[in-house]
Amino acid sequence: MKKILFLLLITITTLVADKLLKEGKYSWYRGGSLASLRVKKDKANGYGILGEAIHGLKRREISFTGFMKNGKLVYKEGQGLSRYTITLTLREDGSFDIEEKDFAPFIHSIRFAGHFTSDDNPSFDCKKAKTFTEKAICDNRGLARLDRQMAKSYSLLKSGLFYKKEPQKRVELLKKEQIAWVQKRNSCKNEKMYLSCYEHLFFQRINQLNRELIVSQK
Repeated sequence: MKKILFLLLITITTLVADKLLKEGKYSWYRGGSLASLRVKKDKANGYGILGEAIHGLKRREISFTGFMKNGKLVYKEGQGLSRYTITLTLREDGSFDIEEKDFAPFIHSIRFAGHFTSDDNPSFDCKKAKTFTEKAICDNRGLARLDRQMAKSYSLLKSGLFYKKEPQKRVELLKKEQIAWVQKRNSCKNEKMYLSCYEHLFFQRINQLNRELIVSQK
């Protein structure tokens, strides 16, 4: 009887863990590196996952499918030197970790390995939100997505890897511009239509940063 209950508990735990992997976009970013994955449910193959990783001007794409088992999705391909294994491990909060093994560094220097969180989350921990602006972003999914999108572009540019000319000088100017923008964004709390004010400034800043990413490479 105890053995049956134990097996039942394991089965229930596994099912709960497997359900935590939701469809959507996930990513991690730091410095001049960024990895993004789109998760979709696939009736035939469990989950279909498609993504892109960036390090400076280098890019790498990936796609794989698989079923969740005990909170993990393991995908393997190739043999010998071309063998490759990727493991997705769920966390209790619905985020997940990607681990890559048997990966020949001379084939690709860009990795997906890291902790992926939903792109529905802002760039900061909402549990630590203190200011009016931070709380407003956490309470609005649209603003949260914009904040994260803006943070990704800013992180890439701040690394200096995208500037061909005078990277240090350009990064210092970028930081000053960001400080000024944050101050302007925070002043939206004084506006009657403060949500529209936040949204407008986020869209404006994202467009500026994305244009800078293109121009900086020329």
